Amino acid sequence: MAALSALDKWKAQLRADGKAALRALLNGTASLGRLSAAAPEDAMDAILGAEAGDSGLVHAFDGGCAALIEEFRSTLLQQEGRAFRIELAKLTTLVMIIRRLLPEQTVVGFHRHYILWSGFFENFVVDRGLDLRREYFRTLALSQGVAAEHNLEPRRQDVGIHPDERSLGHTVFSAEPVPKDEWQRVLAFVARPLLSMRSQVETIMQKQQRYADVSGGVFCLVRRACNFGMRLLEEGPTEEKMERGRFARSLAKLAFKYDPVNVRAWSLMRDALAAAGRITDAELVGWEAIRRFPEDLQWRTQLARVLAVHSGWPGRNRKPAQPEGCYSRRRWSGGRAQASQ
Repeated sequence: MAALSALDKWKAQLRADGKAALRALLNGTASLGRLSAAAPEDAMDAILGAEAGDSGLVHAFDGGCAALIEEFRSTLLQQEGRAFRIELAKLTTLVMIIRRLLPEQTVVGFHRHYILWSGFFENFVVDRGLDLRREYFRTLALSQGVAAEHNLEPRRQDVGIHPDERSLGHTVFSAEPVPKDEWQRVLAFVARPLLSMRSQVETIMQKQQRYADVSGGVFCLVRRACNFGMRLLEEGPTEEKMERGRFARSLAKLAFKYDPVNVRAWSLMRDALAAAGRITDAELVGWEAIRRFPEDLQWRTQLARVLAVHSGWPGRNRKPAQPEGCYSRRRWSGGRAQASQ
């Protein structure tokens, strides 16, 4: 009898103890033969791709996923420092595997215990590159058919969609970016009094935020927030300057929530704070932007312009209210904007 290959040995381990086999895969100690160089989700797809849905190997994989992710939920938030970062990377890999292969009982558990899992994944929204809440929503979106087979209602209210929207032929998981003509039509009226068009801007942004939450595509959301915010500051009645600054600041906060390293969001936050009368905060944001993006020489010019326009100071001789970098330690946490609080 021919000796078992390394891959066959690991598959045998998976059948015997799915959780242990998957833990070895995440730890990088699993020997998968020709698949060892593949990304874990690609390797699992190749291993299980030819298996029937009711095969013992598939069931073992499903059970292993459910047990292992439950272990992460119970233990990860108790970790600190380097141990936490290592385990978070492994959890991220496991979530990618689950999203790719949609093991039945695991994703049914995601649907059935939505509050539990959404609360857990909410802890791991770091930036555009690491957002496990987004991957959780994607998994729910891709597994709606599985949920329906288990008589579970599709999730809609959880991300702010009203049930009446079903009549428009849309559900949360088929949402699309706001059409160009729709947001441009609202953008064309930003010079009108704020009271008459604020709700329209908010509606556009809510729709765009819903799409970003579902799809993970944050570019359009951030770009729209910055477009509306900048135009609000540039146009409109003079007597509304401070109120428009506060509204633009809320749009900047939204942009930061989804992409904290976006340079347009930094510009909007600085200018919005200045328009709202918070010159000191605007200056701090400006200096922090210079520190973070030193390759862009326009940041200094833009800060000088803000100071000259809003405070009457010439800018070039003005020193930051605090040493450079202090703002990021005191007022900015985890890449998220706190200046508006």
